[in-house]
Amino acid sequence: MCQPTFPIGPDLRAGRMVALPPGYHLPDIELLAVCPSRRQLRAKVRAMIDFLAAELSGTAPWDKN
Repeated sequence: MCQPTFPIGPDLRAGRMVALPPGYHLPDIELLAVCPSRRQLRAKVRAMIDFLAAELSGTAPWDKN
């Protein structure tokens, strides 16, 4: 069973669970932002999309040491 690391972090650190082998990656998940039109995209909507794209890419904050 695959779990996100934030609820099982203490178990991983204590050795009660083990992480998947290095190099094993689950498939990426796409997250889409659907807007009626790019021409009339409000600045605050664009800012939110840019913020989410930056925050949701890369390593999760709870996995950073």
